[in-house]
Amino acid sequence: MTGTPTTSLAFMLVPGSPNAPLFSGDRVWTFLDVIRWYADATGLSENDKVDQIYYYLSDRVQDTIRNSPAFDIDLKDKKWDVASKKLLALYGSSDPTPTVMLASLQSFCQKQNSKLAFISKATIEKYVRTFEIYSSALVKNNTITTTDSDYYFVMGLPESLKQWLETQIPYNKKTKDKPPSQEDILGHLYRQFNPNSLFYAPWRQPDAEDIGLDDESN
Repeated sequence: MTGTPTTSLAFMLVPGSPNAPLFSGDRVWTFLDVIRWYADATGLSENDKVDQIYYYLSDRVQDTIRNSPAFDIDLKDKKWDVASKKLLALYGSSDPTPTVMLASLQSFCQKQNSKLAFISKATIEKYVRTFEIYSSALVKNNTITTTDSDYYFVMGLPESLKQWLETQIPYNKKTKDKPPSQEDILGHLYRQFNPNSLFYAPWRQPDAEDIGLDDESN
C-alpha cells in the first residue's frame, strides 16, 4: 500500500518534493522530531501523525515496515509512541552519539591556550565552533555545568589575550565558580576587530589558518 496523505495537510510538505523530509535509514531521531513538529503544527490526529511517518519514508524503508501494525495505513487507531519506538528499534543505531570525555575538552583548551592570539573574527568563530562540540555534549550529559563550560571557554583562549581580557572583566566575574558568560567574552573579543574600536589594529591579516585549530574536524 502506497497511499497518499489526503486530510489536514495544508501545511505539510508534499512527500517527494525538494524540501520535504525523507528518511532512508539515517538520523532517525531528527526525522521523527521534524515530522512530529510539522504534524503538531498542522493539527493532525495521532493516527494521521503516524501516517506521516510512513509517507516520508524511502521506498526501501516503507517496504520494511508497511505490514507492521504500528504503521499499517489501513489501521485507524495507531499511536505515535508505538510507531516511533518501532522505528527507533529498527534504525536507532543510525544516530550514534559521539563519546566526549571531560579530558577531551581539557586537552583542547590546553592546546588552544598555547596558540597565537586571534587575528580575525573568523579565527574566533573557529575556536567557538570547536569548543561547542566538546562543551555542549558534556553539559547535555551532565558531566559539567553551564558555569563550568564558561570557565573552560576562558581557559582555552590564547594566553597572550588573557592579560588584556582580565582588564575587561568585572571583579566579581574573575573566579572559577562565577566566570563571565561566553557571550560577554565574545563581546570583548569581537570589539578588537570592530574598525570603530580603539583596540582595532588594521594591520592584522585575517589568516584563519594561523590559529591552528586542527581539532575542529575531530
